[in-house]
Amino acid sequence: EDEDEDEDEDTGDAPRLAHIERGGAVSVVDGEGVLWVRSERATRVPFWLVGEPRASTGETRLLHVPSRPFLLEVEPSQPRLVALIAEKDPVCVGERLRVCVRTEDAFGNVSPGWSGRVVVRCHQGHARGATKGTPAVEVRLVDGKGSCEFESDVAETVRFSVDVLESGLHTASILACTFTHDEPVCALLDLGDAPSKHHPTGTPLQVAVKVVDRYANVCETYSGSFALELSEGARVAGGAAPTFIVEGGRGVLPVISTQAGPITLALGGDSVLHNTARHTSSFEKLLEKLPRERKLRVNATIHIRAMTATRLRLGATGPTGKAQSDLVEGGEGGSGSPGPLHIVAGEVMTVQVEALDAFDNVVVHSDDIHVTLEVEAFPQVDEQLSLAGGAPQQRVTTHALVLKKGETSKAVLVEVAGEHRLRLSEPSDRSVDVMATARVLVAPAKAVSLDLSNIPEAGKAGLDFELVVRARDKFGNIDDTFEQAVSLNHDGLPPGHELILEGEGVVEGRVELKRGRGRVRAVRKLPPRTASPG
Repeated sequence: EDEDEDEDEDTGDAPRLAHIERGGAVSVVDGEGVLWVRSERATRVPFWLVGEPRASTGETRLLHVPSRPFLLEVEPSQPRLVALIAEKDPVCVGERLRVCVRTEDAFGNVSPGWSGRVVVRCHQGHARGATKGTPAVEVRLVDGKGSCEFESDVAETVRFSVDVLESGLHTASILACTFTHDEPVCALLDLGDAPSKHHPTGTPLQVAVKVVDRYANVCETYSGSFALELSEGARVAGGAAPTFIVEGGRGVLPVISTQAGPITLALGGDSVLHNTARHTSSFEKLLEKLPRERKLRVNATIHIRAMTATRLRLGATGPTGKAQSDLVEGGEGGSGSPGPLHIVAGEVMTVQVEALDAFDNVVVHSDDIHVTLEVEAFPQVDEQLSLAGGAPQQRVTTHALVLKKGETSKAVLVEVAGEHRLRLSEPSDRSVDVMATARVLVAPAKAVSLDLSNIPEAGKAGLDFELVVRARDKFGNIDDTFEQAVSLNHDGLPPGHELILEGEGVVEGRVELKRGRGRVRAVRKLPPRTASPG
């Protein structure tokens, strides 16, 4: 032979079967030449001669040519490593993944001849041994070969490692395998990290939908749409239609509610994708698994709560038994306001104060708010009789209130008939609006006494004067419902003098009271004069 040449010399990035020293050039002396060849692959390596031999005597013919090469059988060296190989990758969830274990030499060639025990361990992922259900499986290798099976219901990439229980071999092999999702079964709501009990009013909640297989894995190859059913008070932010557009097995909609309280979310009837017996059974098994899957639900309930108080609402109600229409809310003539509260003097009205957010929800989770309630009384005025008792004076009473869990109430006894105006002032939280007001109209109670006044109070002898009769309740308010005639008694007139009552309200010497009031003129009649003697 003259020259040896590597078969893979001009194959670019293909692995070389062997490395030949001096580029394959060899000199033949006395009919012999030596060339060192090194190969790291345990396989059959072909060699042949190329070029024109330059011989000193006669013609020389090449025996080994590309069509008839010289074959070198390269055998593996002693076992040094334990390697892992997947029989099939990827595999579908629910199917078994066979992991093959074999011994190799230092160059990665299969090297049989070693027997012993190793442990194949899933150190990343949810794969478990198909027999015992543990992440670690012991495998016995015979003549350098062995295998085990794993299974998983989670679509993910898992990683396996191997530990040798008997000394002599190295374990540096890491195997990565992928479990893919199964066929889509249904769509489920995914709340993600959204709070299920304390989502603020007026803030969009990102509600996602996922199309999953029978093991609740997202089917990333699915595309479609699903209708979302919302309870009253909830809507899709921006006025969009409540329909999920699903791409890659996922979709999302921003849901918003301005009303505090629970809202329910549910997918339409088209969320179950298959109706065959096999998929119906898969869907039922999936529903049994969902309680352990905290994020995925067939339907969901979100509790919306008011977060920040922006204003205080002021209202008043009468005694128990009053009609609900007697409730009056703060504000000046707000739409739907039932008007002022009507009660009777001597009754107790209950003043209610509530902390509201920007959407008129009671903020039950707010801090304590201190505020002052002012009740200003405007007593009833009778202009015709104002000279008899003087003009009534306005009176203001204050009450300190503390709102706990967003509300408080105060019982106030009302004795003065007329209009009472309620307002709030001096809140401990200056950012809270306290402009709300309320009106209460107080009617007098039933009359229990009559009082009599004369105008002017200090009469003068020989002059007529007027008398005023008023029916009053026990709090001194004039009873507008009193309609009766009363008699006036008098004494102290000189002998022969007579007091005559005149006016529209005098009938047969009695004074008729209209709306609890009566007014007459008193005229003193003198006895006739006698002629003086002479």
